[in-house]
Amino acid sequence: DGVVDTYAGSGSQGSMDNPNPVSASFYQPMGLTIDANDNLYVTDTGNNLIRKVSSGGGVTTIAGNGESGTVDGTASEASFNAPNDVEIDQWGNLFTVSRYSHSIRLITPDGQVSTLVGGNGPGNIDGSVQAAMFNTPVSLAMSPDGELFISDERNDVFRKISFKKPVLIGSPEGLVGPYDVELTALAPGGATATQSFTINVLDRTPPAFSSPAQV
Repeated sequence: DGVVDTYAGSGSQGSMDNPNPVSASFYQPMGLTIDANDNLYVTDTGNNLIRKVSSGGGVTTIAGNGESGTVDGTASEASFNAPNDVEIDQWGNLFTVSRYSHSIRLITPDGQVSTLVGGNGPGNIDGSVQAAMFNTPVSLAMSPDGELFISDERNDVFRKISFKKPVLIGSPEGLVGPYDVELTALAPGGATATQSFTINVLDRTPPAFSSPAQV
């Protein structure tokens, strides 16, 4: 048993935002993902936009200028070419496949859009994110540990992006005592955070400290 109702969208083709979600309009919405606060993110494929349906109601456009393209930059300046699916990580980074630009795009919580992988034409190349190529990526899934899986339609394969995790290691060469440290951590999606703290070296025998994370 169950009940089906309309959660968002008027049923008319368009790209209108609205505080009332059922008064907003979409054009060929395809992919969905939801964050920890029950906000829904939608690839509005026909409009080349990324939209948000807030848990408290209301539809807004969070990225895309509505033009078909591959422009990186601020959320309002960036362009997409048939964004087909979307995923979110624990840091609030959004990943989307830009189908006809053969790329994976990243939207950070502060509204910056960048090309994470691909975008230099169709191909079937594994390797670094700078070298890898796709041919019509259409959907995404993220594992609990942050690995990103992509269905690469015209290559007839599934691809995986593994992000390196930071490792903190150290071997004191100076005297025992306190040392001021500034640590910048890089999240898998590209966001950074910097924290300053003091490490008190009690023993000169290396290694003095090591983080549990592994590359």
